[in-house]
Amino acid sequence: MGRAADGSMRDALSLTDQAIAFGSGKLGEHDVRQMLGTIDHGAVYRLISALSKRDGAELLAIVAELAELGVDFAGVANELLVVLHRIAIAQTVPEGLDNSLGDKQNVTALAGELSAEEVQFYYQMALQGRRDLNLAPELRGGLEMLLLRMVAFKPEGVMAPPSQPLTASASPEGEAAPVKKPSTPSDAGGEPEAEPNTAVTAAEPAPIANEAPEQHSREDEAPSVAAEPSKPEQASAPIPPQEAAQNSAPSTEQIADVVEHEQVEVQRPRSDEPPVATASAAEEAVAAAPSVELADLDARLWREQFDAFALPGMLGSIASHCQLAAKEGSRLQFVISQGNATLLNDRHIERLQEALADYFGQALKVAIDIGEPAEETPAEYRARRLQERLVVARQAIESDPLVQEIIAEFSAELDLESISLPEKRRQD
Repeated sequence: MGRAADGSMRDALSLTDQAIAFGSGKLGEHDVRQMLGTIDHGAVYRLISALSKRDGAELLAIVAELAELGVDFAGVANELLVVLHRIAIAQTVPEGLDNSLGDKQNVTALAGELSAEEVQFYYQMALQGRRDLNLAPELRGGLEMLLLRMVAFKPEGVMAPPSQPLTASASPEGEAAPVKKPSTPSDAGGEPEAEPNTAVTAAEPAPIANEAPEQHSREDEAPSVAAEPSKPEQASAPIPPQEAAQNSAPSTEQIADVVEHEQVEVQRPRSDEPPVATASAAEEAVAAAPSVELADLDARLWREQFDAFALPGMLGSIASHCQLAAKEGSRLQFVISQGNATLLNDRHIERLQEALADYFGQALKVAIDIGEPAEETPAEYRARRLQERLVVARQAIESDPLVQEIIAEFSAELDLESISLPEKRRQD
């Protein structure tokens, strides 16, 4: 009932009242399971034990018993995942296995019947099978196919677990002794099969050595690909990737062509460019921006070199809509329009004053008035520059010979509105 309540005390008390009423005044495990439709963990342990024995008949018999009880087969798959998870904990970190479900003894026993590889394999298969269970024509058939699939497949190279546990007197030294024991003449005489085995082992590399002349003969018959790029008339010809992979020593011209090609690809705008790479490029642009001196600061430098001040977050957004109206010594007077001043407050003015004072290295007095800017703000300047670059980019793509060839060949139409710049996409 605690698991069915999912941590809610109110639901747990409500389920308790329902269980008492369902059991005619008595609270019994069988009645509670029947009321909640939960699965008996004993059946799940039997399913995993049958999996370890690879007994398909027993698996189907257990599923038939569960069907008579009217259990939820999706719930059986869930419980199977829970128990396999606990088995994996018992195998990997035994001290991390608790007895909160009262199944520690059963889980420990099953952990000795299955290998760690099998447990991981069964868990992954049960996880995928639980996801696809609703796609089956009937849930029972889906569960049966899931269990039979576990029996049909097994991780490659997994040995069967030992049928008998190791005794306390067994030691690694005792097991390794027969391997380290030197052979004697009497042993060689008693086991005549050892000599043929050694001869076979020594003769195994022979086929590899015999294959070497055949490989040389095939290489002699094949045309020489590495020697062709050395001809002057073919030095500038493009080399397919398959032939380039076969050349052991590419020429200098080939390397130059590849480098130039890669640089061109990097310079082209890509729609799938990761945001991280764009952010890094923006940070490099800010770092490379020339520093602004307070004596030279005016309205033009304020909007054109705005990124050099590196104002963060909301402060940067508000400041980008401000125009530097006047500068008198260490006093800076800004103007912002009414439509962009909705979020402006005294704290933003103080933060702007502190940020600019840190940038110029001296105390400043900053004031922001609400009015109509007489010149472009940094935000308007950036938008205009992006629009100009976008027009140039669209014209370059539209006049590209390859694009024109594609349009003529396939009667295609170029959607100019779909062309955008990375900075524009990041703002949107």
